[in-house]
Amino acid sequence: MTTPTHTISVLVLNKPGVLVRVALVFARRGYNIDSLVVSPVLDSEFSRMTITCSGDLASLDQIIKQLVKLIDVVRAVDHTGEAVF
Repeated sequence: MTTPTHTISVLVLNKPGVLVRVALVFARRGYNIDSLVVSPVLDSEFSRMTITCSGDLASLDQIIKQLVKLIDVVRAVDHTGEAVF
């Protein structure tokens, strides 16, 4: 049985060290990041991270709650199951 793939978008402040702190949240929960894309948004103060990973939904919910608690994270949203255009 394969585990479902989850897609998460994270809006973060564009500061040094933010990527490491986000990756550590996944590592502490034993999640492997399958794909990670970081891109700027219109306001240069922020960046958007798009992360795909595989695992159970309960752990993913905990990861999102922990991401939101990070001081440099503005918003974290799970887009699993949403239509992508």
